Amino acid sequence: MTCEETREALLEGGMDEIDALEPHLATCVECRALADRIRAHDATIGRALDGFARREGFDAAFQQAVAQVDRADAPPALRSRWSWVAAAGLAAAAVAIVVSRALPTAVEDVSVEDVAEPAASALPPDPGKAAVEEADRARERARAAVDEARRLADERALASDGADLTPLEPVALLGSLAAEDVATLDAWVEDMATPPNDRDRASRMLIVNAFAAGQTVEWERLVHRHLTTLPDDDPDLAYKYALHLSKKGVAVAEDVIRWSDVALDRRAKWTGNTYMARVYSLYKIRAGAAQKLWQAAEDAQARTPSDATRSDASVARVRTKRFAREWLDFTRTTPKDASVPQALCLSAATDPADCE
Repeated sequence: MTCEETREALLEGGMDEIDALEPHLATCVECRALADRIRAHDATIGRALDGFARREGFDAAFQQAVAQVDRADAPPALRSRWSWVAAAGLAAAAVAIVVSRALPTAVEDVSVEDVAEPAASALPPDPGKAAVEEADRARERARAAVDEARRLADERALASDGADLTPLEPVALLGSLAAEDVATLDAWVEDMATPPNDRDRASRMLIVNAFAAGQTVEWERLVHRHLTTLPDDDPDLAYKYALHLSKKGVAVAEDVIRWSDVALDRRAKWTGNTYMARVYSLYKIRAGAAQKLWQAAEDAQARTPSDATRSDASVARVRTKRFAREWLDFTRTTPKDASVPQALCLSAATDPADCE
């Protein structure tokens, strides 16, 4: 691949393309510099999006997120690309993700296509400004759709004999479900007589609502309930839960390992770059959790030496080595640096050959 083709792929695909282009990036200083800048600006976008879901006031959060991106020190082509992602993504994509299947067909005056289809393919000469203006219009259409959904939700109140949950989906995306709707959905999930598809849908709606409202503790509770009580072969929720728990301490390390294993068991559902990135992350956080448990076992052995604590430390060390070796083996199938998983494997191995 030429430098020109690589730069075009980076600007169009962003972070999704970086891993696939790694062989070229390793030999081209100019393209590597552009990839590094994309990584930096992707982090800026990520922080803006994370904050968006937790701030009060749709308008204020939207404008602040867009301003964060516009202030970024990026070349015009790169800035216009990410401005579109941040602006149109915040205003339209959040609703567009479900609007095509969430808004009832009775809503005659809401154009699903207007909300769901970005105008990025036909940006005028001033793409940064045009993207933000288009996002403003998309935001207004999205709000109109949500207002209509709320009106219909009021007219068709939930009932246990087979309610239509559709109008509440876009409302949940904004973390704005009414308390009575949350209570009804929760009762649906708890009632084993509820059809499985309805339980799953209600549970996911509550999870989305809690996340959008910034209710972290409630989000954890709802995700754990979903994963432990509902039949589900989708790896996404287990992956997100394991990743969330991995940022905590050793107290939840066993849970990180448990849900990482669940997601890895279901990883065949993923493809392409999503598969590579998420499987790598799962191997990484699982090995890290095992290392935390090993260190805790060694500390316990140092404080109160005994056959039991010595055995616990040995078992934890062997598990750390095994997980690190699996992480290492997978890393060697990717362009990623294998030095970290190899170092962890060697630190836990009694024979260096185990990590070759």
